Amino acid sequence: MESNSSLFKKLFGHAALYGISSVGGRFINYLLVPFHTRIFNPEAYGVITDFYAQIAVLLIFLTLGLETGFFRFTSKGVSPKEVFNNSFLILLANGLIFLLAVFLFLPSISSALGYSHFPEYVLIFALILFFDTLVAIPFSKLRLEGRALEFALVKSGSIFVNVGLNWLFLTNTFFINSIHRIPFLENTGLVFLVFLSNFVASLLTLGYFYRDFFSIRFKVNLALIKKIVFYSFPLMVGGFAGIVNDMADRFFIKGLVPAEQNPMYQLGIYGGILKISILLNLFIQVYRFAAEPLFFKNSENAGSKKFFADSTKFFFVISLLIFLFISFYLSYFQMILGGDYRVGIGIVPILLLSYVFYGFYFNISVWFKLTDKTKYAVVFTLFGLAINALINYYTVPIYGFWGSAWARLASYFLMVVSCYFVGQRFFKVDYDLRNMFLYLTFSLSLYFFDFFLLAENSITTFFTKLLLLFLFIALFLWREKELRYKLNSIIKTYGSKGNK
Repeated sequence: MESNSSLFKKLFGHAALYGISSVGGRFINYLLVPFHTRIFNPEAYGVITDFYAQIAVLLIFLTLGLETGFFRFTSKGVSPKEVFNNSFLILLANGLIFLLAVFLFLPSISSALGYSHFPEYVLIFALILFFDTLVAIPFSKLRLEGRALEFALVKSGSIFVNVGLNWLFLTNTFFINSIHRIPFLENTGLVFLVFLSNFVASLLTLGYFYRDFFSIRFKVNLALIKKIVFYSFPLMVGGFAGIVNDMADRFFIKGLVPAEQNPMYQLGIYGGILKISILLNLFIQVYRFAAEPLFFKNSENAGSKKFFADSTKFFFVISLLIFLFISFYLSYFQMILGGDYRVGIGIVPILLLSYVFYGFYFNISVWFKLTDKTKYAVVFTLFGLAINALINYYTVPIYGFWGSAWARLASYFLMVVSCYFVGQRFFKVDYDLRNMFLYLTFSLSLYFFDFFLLAENSITTFFTKLLLLFLFIALFLWREKELRYKLNSIIKTYGSKGNK
């Protein structure tokens, strides 16, 4: 049985490795944002935003929530090799059915999505989805085995390839002209080259796991498959509703903005602005990669609930700090985008705050995963989706993407509230809501102080904002003696390792 201090050290160490790959890789990936927003006009960038929203939604459907199921059943003592084998066979079958359906009905699907003149977009995205589905369980295996460094290197490598090919394809007339000489692609747009870069990166990632694929045996354990699917299916439905909830604003902007207000133009601007707020979502993903396996592995420990509560509070404070940092220095972050995309920069703080609550929801939703009450994943995410859809429906036709930003914030906030109160009935965790509310209130007070009184950019305001950030950190360290002690212990541990 591991102590909470030991668990925090593991969480910190794994998050650092996942963070190096994700932050470093995403930093390289972020070079595409100023690149794309200066090459493509907002309408064309709206197409890219639209397709990546759809791929995120479909990937949840294709992976069936089996990543979490994989963690759950290996933690129950079932042979990891057998769980891996059967989980992969499920995803392989699901992916092949999807790919066959796209091939058979390509014209109809392209027309339904509004891309009847560009069926090649749909086809290449179907292949990307198929490849990404097949590597879902191998990536989960790396996380389960604590091979965070290998996970980091593979993810980073894929991002480097994708970004490098984007720059190569879009800046070299040889590749542009070569693509247009291919019979099926003679009329395709430059957007296809963005998708082609992703295709090559996904294919190479698939190739990396060839040893895992060769180890697969087509020996099906129907009883185990039934258990995995019954556990994972509600998570898939909940995850599907959740990602739809996260991506719904793109679909609503495309479908509800009046034609005279150019919906694809607004979608392109919104997609560009999201790239700034997603910096906070990046931290959430890093934390999730590190925390989820630890939550399952140590759920039976006597101090596990204390660990859940403390890690949630620690996560919440860092999220608020990121929210403040980006909001304070938004005039600098907006330079990431091309000039045409900065007209909606004011929605960034709203989007950032929505991601704070999204991450909070991930933390407190651990209760229905550990108690096998995964049906509640569906309940909460459908509730959030309903709130999101309702607000979007009434606000987007009038306020455009501003309505979508507020809908996202309201949806995640209400999901947190409902998940917390229901969860306390089945899996009571003593979250420190009093201090967390204090940190939220203080961070919002600092934000409004900056918004109304420090609008002018100058050296003085730059350092005043920095002082406000340190004030927030000081409040946290003053209030949290126990967590401060754990943090000092972690820093000393890694510092002593580095000096050896």
